[in-house]
This record gives sequence, C-alpha cells and structure tokens, in this order.
Amino acid sequence: RPKEYRIKELLRKKGLDGAIVSSPENFHYVTGFGGHQHTDPDSQDLPAVMRADDKVPTHLTTMDFEAATFRIKAAGLNFVVDPYDTWVGLKTGMRSHTEQLCR
Repeated sequence: RPKEYRIKELLRKKGLDGAIVSSPENFHYVTGFGGHQHTDPDSQDLPAVMRADDKVPTHLTTMDFEAATFRIKAAGLNFVVDPYDTWVGLKTGMRSHTEQLCR
C-alpha cells in the first residue's frame, strides 16, 4: 500500500481526523514528490491536506505551472491537485493588457 494509507492509519490510531502538512520535507514524505516551491525550507504555505478516512483524497497545493506534473505523478493515487495562480493578474484582465504591450 502507498505510504499515504499507512499515515492515515496512524492518524486514526492517534484519534486524529487528519493532518495539514506544510513543511517541504514533510510534504515530500507524505506525497512522495515535491515541486519547485517545495525546495525552499522556509516555505510553509503550500500544504497537503490529509484526512484520516481512506475514502477522502489528500489535497496537494502547488503552483499552476506545476499542476500538470503533479497530476501525472499522482495518477492512480488518492491525490487531488489544487493549483493556484502563480502570476497574479496574468490570467485575468492583465493578459490582454500584456498582449497589447508586446505588439
């Protein structure tokens, strides 16, 4: 069984509903992989959220440009990838403005 299920079993034994994993080292331990933002040991704002229930998937937070890689690595596992916009504004009104500037 994947490590995720062993961790969930431990959470249940300890009477915990789940865990929020935020350090890069623990994110890598729980998920088996990490992205660019997980190379910074001070990065604590990109969590994996794990429920003790085996039926509930673990949610992984990552940058939008790494989401496809995370989804490929997570294929067949009980993970959901939750990307966030890395370049604030470029995916909303800024794109047309940026395109105009580049012409």
